[in-house]
Amino acid sequence: MKAIIWIGAILAMLAGLAGLIMFGIGFGEPQGPIIGAIVLGSDFMFIVLLALLQGVVDIKSLLTPPPPVINAVSPTSYPYLNNNQTMTIDGSNFRSGASLTFVNPKRIHIGSLAHKLTFVSSSQLIYQFNNGSQGAGTWSVIVNNPGGQDSNPMSFTVIAAGK
Repeated sequence: MKAIIWIGAILAMLAGLAGLIMFGIGFGEPQGPIIGAIVLGSDFMFIVLLALLQGVVDIKSLLTPPPPVINAVSPTSYPYLNNNQTMTIDGSNFRSGASLTFVNPKRIHIGSLAHKLTFVSSSQLIYQFNNGSQGAGTWSVIVNNPGGQDSNPMSFTVIAAGK
């Protein structure tokens, strides 16, 4: 980890072995670390370790969940149709309530429709994609988690009729 977390773990382990309830916070210089450890009894240990080094670890980054990541879209190509076609999006860190943003070949951003999006798990979403009259070419999709975190874009192709 970033810094001195092992000290908090050792303190927590020793307190747990002694069967104590301990709360300890060490304050260093303004530039130094803050480490907190909570241990509840010898049978159950709950450890909270927090290492803040000014300019190295930001508390917001510790509390913010990781952004969504798209690993694959399947299928990778769709016929140019005005019908729903099933799109499976695989990745990680998807959250219930996520939405999608599609970017068509003209670089126009199109939001998903909630009733067409199914949250399967934190690693899979299914969408009933309809490219309608938006055009053939290279598209991309982005997962938008609640709270404003967006994934990487993932490209797929819409193939014009007769090609």
